[in-house]
Amino acid sequence: MTPKIVQTYNALKSAGKAFEVIFATSDNDEHSFKEYYAEMPWLAFPWKDGRIDELSELYEVEGTPTFVSPLRSTNLTFSVIFRNRKE
Repeated sequence: MTPKIVQTYNALKSAGKAFEVIFATSDNDEHSFKEYYAEMPWLAFPWKDGRIDELSELYEVEGTPTFVSPLRSTNLTFSVIFRNRKE
């Protein structure tokens, strides 16, 4: 999954699209988080950041990976792109 997202991310950034991906980990240990995040060109919340739990609750995250796209930065309207997808 991550290589496909990285490829899409890089293509959109190269095309000048205004967006950002922010990784919110559910890893149980910091080493696993750092190892997995090393493959990613985007931003991430620090491991064990309290905002991760808040976002998981807000967007009803029940498993990984879940990809959420807020539609506006001024309200809580959002779209869940996919949940628990492994491909």
